[in-house]
Amino acid sequence: MGLSLPIRRFRIGDLGQAKDRPNNRGLQSPPPHPSLAFDYGKAKRMSDSKRPLIHKAPVEGLVIHVARTGLSIGDGARLERLSDGRIGVFARLRKPILGLIPHHREGLIGHLGPAAEEIIEPSLAHGDDLRVRIIDLTPEHLANGFPPEVYISVWGDPRHLQPMLRTVDLPALPQEPKPKAPKGLSGLRPA
Repeated sequence: MGLSLPIRRFRIGDLGQAKDRPNNRGLQSPPPHPSLAFDYGKAKRMSDSKRPLIHKAPVEGLVIHVARTGLSIGDGARLERLSDGRIGVFARLRKPILGLIPHHREGLIGHLGPAAEEIIEPSLAHGDDLRVRIIDLTPEHLANGFPPEVYISVWGDPRHLQPMLRTVDLPALPQEPKPKAPKGLSGLRPA
């Protein structure tokens, strides 16, 4: 015997009139216990949607061998203040026990640069939940003589973002040239 929904009988004239229906909530049934009742009209929307704080930031001062740690694009990471004041990037790394038994441990990858630290600092100080992902990496054997690279993306609540306090030293904008007066016959107006 299967479960079936109760079918209410209405007269043909009552089909479109909601005021005659005893329960105008569709197929919703009352909660099994009064403590489970929830008023959807008074519910507040959750505002914990994460937005990109840093789209792509390099991890500086790598302390790992990227190819041997098993890092891959899309792996999760976390940010934490180091003892020297910098913001460290930690991820789950492959560190075998005795070199043979596979084992994963969380370890330090490197630290953020000064520009990225300045962006993330207010969120870390406030204790916001940040989503950090490895979005790009170049291991040693693919670097062609260059140092290995790891890039991360940081998503979080932008409420605590502050404008950049330190500016990057850029060259001054060039002055716009002054308009020159026309020379010769080009300055004459037609009659």
